Amino acid sequence: MKNFISVESGLIIANHMSVDYNLPTMGVRKPQKFYGWWVVVASAVCLFTAYGFGFYPLTVAFKDIQGEFEVSRGMLSGAIAIFGIITAIGFLFAGRFCDKFGAPRVMRVSVPLVGLGIILVGLTQNVVQLYAAFAIYSVGLSGVSLVPINVLVSMWFGDKRGRAVGLLSAGVSLGGFGGPLVSSFLLTRFGWRPMFWVLGLAAWGLLVPLVVWIMKTPPRATKSGTACVDPSLTNTKTISFSFGASFTLRQALGTSTFWLQASALFLVSSVWVAVLSHTPNFLRDGGLSPGQAALGLGLASAMGIWAKPLSGFLSDRLSRVGLFLGFVLFQAVGVFLLTRMQGGASTFLALTILGIGGGGEVPLSPLLTSQFFGNLQFGAVFGALELAYALGGAIGPLVAGWVYDQTGSYLMAFFLFLAAYVVAIGSYCIAYYTRPKSKVALQNS
Repeated sequence: MKNFISVESGLIIANHMSVDYNLPTMGVRKPQKFYGWWVVVASAVCLFTAYGFGFYPLTVAFKDIQGEFEVSRGMLSGAIAIFGIITAIGFLFAGRFCDKFGAPRVMRVSVPLVGLGIILVGLTQNVVQLYAAFAIYSVGLSGVSLVPINVLVSMWFGDKRGRAVGLLSAGVSLGGFGGPLVSSFLLTRFGWRPMFWVLGLAAWGLLVPLVVWIMKTPPRATKSGTACVDPSLTNTKTISFSFGASFTLRQALGTSTFWLQASALFLVSSVWVAVLSHTPNFLRDGGLSPGQAALGLGLASAMGIWAKPLSGFLSDRLSRVGLFLGFVLFQAVGVFLLTRMQGGASTFLALTILGIGGGGEVPLSPLLTSQFFGNLQFGAVFGALELAYALGGAIGPLVAGWVYDQTGSYLMAFFLFLAAYVVAIGSYCIAYYTRPKSKVALQNS
């Protein structure tokens, strides 16, 4: 009798009779490593570079630039406001362009602007020119950071998407830890202008190869959701995190859930970015050296290096809404402890708790967006929510700078931020209980 042999996934399966295990295996290909993980690694490096070499160096050199330009902290904080406003608008357009043209194309167009904007910061002679340079950087950042990267990763991963988003999000924290340290080193030896020149060139050197050669869509990519998931990453025991239908942007805008989620993200971002932006000034006002202040900022950001992957890992197993609220509460505790700062170890403890909360919250936003509104127009919906997040990041530092200029202290601003956290937690709770529950796809309206 003739053996009947079939080959599937590299395994030889024999039916009816025993098999000669010395049969040649020609034509049987060994399984390749899942390319999606290379996309995750490249995404983390992109985020490290885009934030670590652009946004964080400005916070390190803040007092030096303020002294040279002879402007108030509120006025100089306008650069961070410009950053927030332009990235907010940029995120909205980036999401729509990613859905239409693909994330890799959007990133390739945006990379040159990132390095150019950083270099131009070092050439500015007044605060208006600084605003313009930071605006160019912000346009580029919106096209290479969280929105296009999350759109791309959503196409590669299915059940373990939380783990992937958590790992790539750690790139921002690595940038927040390494960026201030590198910036402080360059600042103390060469001054703030050469610091930005070097960082801008380094940004080009890292981003261009990654975006051109690594960041790719799956072979069977479609516009309607996850396209190419590695079978080995599919866990059939994992519960579904989808609450109902997939929404278009227009449909999502018609729900109270969207606006409540946007409000919560706006408030959380306003506090988080304000605290990060003014922490070096706050610590230096308290008597710490520029290097120690940079270390404090780096410590808060470094907590996200492990908090973000942990958050992503847990999000595949636990309630994502509960995790989000828990990490926001951590942020609130950290800010409260800063108001009670006695110097020394207590300061760094507060920054550690704050950093854990800020880091763990970041990966959950795109995951919850997909959970609430599906993947039909994920880029557009997530981009719209990131607009709210970025606007909060623009206004928060302005509020903190204005409060300092009026009172000579950040204390009142920190108490306002605590109230903002309370409102944000309440908004997200209401969003969860009023979420759309329909299992039937909505008709286009």
